[in-house]
Amino acid sequence: MILNTEMVINDYFNNKNGQFWSENGDEVVIDLFDFMYRLIIRINSINFISSNIYTNYVDEVIKIFTELNVEKDMLNPIIERIKKYFGLKTKKDFAWKQWISLLMPEIQRSLQMIENNIESNNFDIIYENVKYVKEQMDKRGETFTPHLVAYFAYMSIVPAQLNTYTTSAYIILEWIHHQHDEIGQQMKNEMNYLSQYDQLTIDDLNSMKYIQACIYEVIRMHTDFLLSLRHAGEDILLSQEKFIPNGNFVVTPITGAQYLYKNPFDFQPERHLKPREEMKIDPYRALPFGRGRHSCVGERYATMQIKILFLRLTKLCKLELMPQSNNYKTTINRKQFDGLSRPTKPVWIKISKRTL
Repeated sequence: MILNTEMVINDYFNNKNGQFWSENGDEVVIDLFDFMYRLIIRINSINFISSNIYTNYVDEVIKIFTELNVEKDMLNPIIERIKKYFGLKTKKDFAWKQWISLLMPEIQRSLQMIENNIESNNFDIIYENVKYVKEQMDKRGETFTPHLVAYFAYMSIVPAQLNTYTTSAYIILEWIHHQHDEIGQQMKNEMNYLSQYDQLTIDDLNSMKYIQACIYEVIRMHTDFLLSLRHAGEDILLSQEKFIPNGNFVVTPITGAQYLYKNPFDFQPERHLKPREEMKIDPYRALPFGRGRHSCVGERYATMQIKILFLRLTKLCKLELMPQSNNYKTTINRKQFDGLSRPTKPVWIKISKRTL
């Protein structure tokens, strides 16, 4: 998967014939979060579907996943249920049909391999999904259906998509903000050491301890759905003009609690590193990927992807925050209950080709 991720980034951003530059020129202003969303789909199309889909149909996959945006379904479940209740066809219905149609050649290829007792040489997720679905259907005496394979393929990408693009975008923003201070210098030290390698290895990525801490800190700062609820037993004065009336509930995100974190609203990757190790006192203060038996199975893949993206993008591109987005933090929606909190307005970034 490292090689696939590197290949996609090189195809898209290399200085000679990168697709991104041929489509947009050597300098363009982009919406960072939308850009990252589409870029992560581009990478996941080869890692979670097939090289054929990535090579020939990646733009269609991006369009389909934009229509099948699971985040909007999470935020608007009632609207979606009403539409289904009345049998209303939506863009999502047509996008789902396109998704199944796009996967059919891959599904048929896998079925043919199974019938001929041919095992896949490399990890082939469509083949594995087809094999699993066929085995389960045969056990139950039911007819094989490609719809279930399409669903499994879709749901294998969604978890790898949801928070990865948001975290990647925030890492870029923190890099832009801190590149001239001590935090930026620590990031540069790791970047400069590893950027000399044309091919990264697992050991190289695991050595990026400081950027790993940056990832943990981004997730801590923008996870607002872990809430603490308290009941005000009396009027609580906040300032000379504002107070919380007696009898009201007070809801605060645990990740912003000052009794748990020193300066909780400051970006401080050091809190995850020695000698400070703020999380070591109580490992359940922050759970960027969960903990114990039910921790996130995709942690290694997600962090690998974010690190490669950050390392290669900052090497191949110059990234600048546009003046109209300087106050993007004031637009972050803290009321989301799915994934990381994100700005409600576009965050505009100027991305320029570097001359290496």
